[in-house]
Amino acid sequence: MFWVILVLCFSCVEPYEIETDTFEDFLVVEALLTDAVTFQEIKLSRTFPLEDGTLNTERNASVSIIDDMGLEYKFNEIVPGKYVSEVEFGATSDRKYSLSIITSSGRKYSSIQEELVQGDVIDFNLYSQSAVNSEGEEGVAIYYENTEPGSEDSKYFRFEYVETFKIVPPYWSTDYFVINPNGSVSTDIKENEDGKVCFGSEESNEIILRNASEYALNNIEPFVIKFNEQINRKIQNRYSLLVKQYLISREAYTFYETLKSFSESGSVLSETQPGTVIGNLYAVDNPDETVIGYFEVAKTLEKRVFFSYSDFYEETQLFLRPYYYTCGVMLPFRNANPNVSQDLSLAQMVEAGQVIFYAENYLGFGLDPYQPYYVVAPECGDCSVFSDITVPDFWEE
Repeated sequence: MFWVILVLCFSCVEPYEIETDTFEDFLVVEALLTDAVTFQEIKLSRTFPLEDGTLNTERNASVSIIDDMGLEYKFNEIVPGKYVSEVEFGATSDRKYSLSIITSSGRKYSSIQEELVQGDVIDFNLYSQSAVNSEGEEGVAIYYENTEPGSEDSKYFRFEYVETFKIVPPYWSTDYFVINPNGSVSTDIKENEDGKVCFGSEESNEIILRNASEYALNNIEPFVIKFNEQINRKIQNRYSLLVKQYLISREAYTFYETLKSFSESGSVLSETQPGTVIGNLYAVDNPDETVIGYFEVAKTLEKRVFFSYSDFYEETQLFLRPYYYTCGVMLPFRNANPNVSQDLSLAQMVEAGQVIFYAENYLGFGLDPYQPYYVVAPECGDCSVFSDITVPDFWEE
């Protein structure tokens, strides 16, 4: 028994440190050409070590899509690693397309010719309702629901979504601070309401697939395409979800299904081992070089749904709802006061961008001469500090 206990005590599994000495630098391509006449987009990056964690974009590449008649559509880099077509165009059913990439180092990459899949995208509806997720959290679920069965040619679908949400800071004010020539602080009325309402947007980063042939009559069953917990800061005002449905080839479906199985692998000791997923891209000058990604040519259909926080929950004060920052109202002294750990004067705090005006502090005889103003952190009273004040063209209240 002694020896059994001894063996058990010293046979524990030691933590395994992932070694990246064998890290290889691969080109990563996100390329989707749809039948929608629009500015098409392609994203280029490179693999990076796990301990780095920073996206390494592929800069200054020459990118184009060429059809089987020799017509070339050129792309320009608008932000690092993101390339957009010079003109609006869409894939047509009578053409085949290939992707061409020449990196700034002169390496050439291409894709196998691809074409639109026979069949049609399936019309669908989106609707939102209260729900509880698998962790028991209450929230709002957005469902995808077909409005018609698919055809035998319409089998493989991939979905993406874009979230857009209204941001309202809890402590916005009509006034702002002014630093006077003598260094004192006063207030004035803002000329506009910039920073009172802003908008944020985030693209999906998950792989959502459906094989229609797995359902009766090729009719995909309704499913939750996005769930937001009640405490999610994105839904505290008004929220919109744009869902993009792509009819893709069997080969593209297999590629994403394999990629999805890798990403969902719960352990490096599981039967599915992470590795390189082979797509339809290759290095022209070196067939043995690995290129990660897939050049898709797909039919698409997209729809949008809106809902407000008040559609599902009782209205509460903004300062009680989850926000993007931890906020609180402060009442600093006009002058620095080391006795209360205030090393800067109010004017210095304003000049340093640490605080903005929220409200005046009146006593019975007027404005408090020592602590005249309530202040908040800039992001708590002006959302333009971290988000966009431009109202999206599609937005509906």
